[in-house]
Amino acid sequence: VMAVYPAERERMDAVADTYAPLCDSLVFLTASDAPSTFRDYPVVDLRTFYPDLPPDRAVGADLGRGASGLRGQEDHNTVQKTIRAFEWAAALSRAARDGPDVVCRLDSDTVFFPQNLLRILHCRGFSADEPWALGHENYLHKHQEPGEAFLSGGN
Repeated sequence: VMAVYPAERERMDAVADTYAPLCDSLVFLTASDAPSTFRDYPVVDLRTFYPDLPPDRAVGADLGRGASGLRGQEDHNTVQKTIRAFEWAAALSRAARDGPDVVCRLDSDTVFFPQNLLRILHCRGFSADEPWALGHENYLHKHQEPGEAFLSGGN
């Protein structure tokens, strides 16, 4: 779960209270100084592995848009942070003997139902033997920036 620490602690609490217990594993990913755990879930500062990653910058008490596009943020790091998060997850999967079958990129303000995703994957015949990327193009990518490939869960 992509998060801006400490600005999104309430959202991280909401994740820990709702869908986190339903996941086989869950990690909060930041680009900011944070404790190594939050409510017993690991917190990873991606800058530890990718020093070139710009730090998270939260401005104001009302974040408005979450880790995927904070209002008032001068230097958005969303794309770089997402790419680095997937690279980190891939490296972790390669290092583990029994890596995850599914890796989800979620924001701290995402509502997620793991059982629904597993049902969809099963019903549509997706297999963990092959890599898959699921998402959709949003209006911006389809009409204003055609050719930009960045999966979006929804807008």
